[in-house]
Amino acid sequence: MANISNVKIVDDIVYFMYLNQTPAVCVEAGNSNVWAFSLNTQNGPDLYRALLHAQSSTLKLRVESTQTCSDKADYETPRYFGKLQLTQ
Repeated sequence: MANISNVKIVDDIVYFMYLNQTPAVCVEAGNSNVWAFSLNTQNGPDLYRALLHAQSSTLKLRVESTQTCSDKADYETPRYFGKLQLTQ
């Protein structure tokens, strides 16, 4: 099972759940494990493809943060997903 869940799109924003040990200061308390990014950014479509691939397989990913809530207020914005690896 992948380590991400609950992928959904509302308007142009993709939301997903990923355990976040230390969320950015802009993240609202109830959103600490919910991330969001826009499909209308330069890397948005690539992030979305990687996210769906990881969710639909046994691959795990590591989410690197921008340390901002730039794409959706109160939700942390991912910078990129780390190397995908097979789970044991």
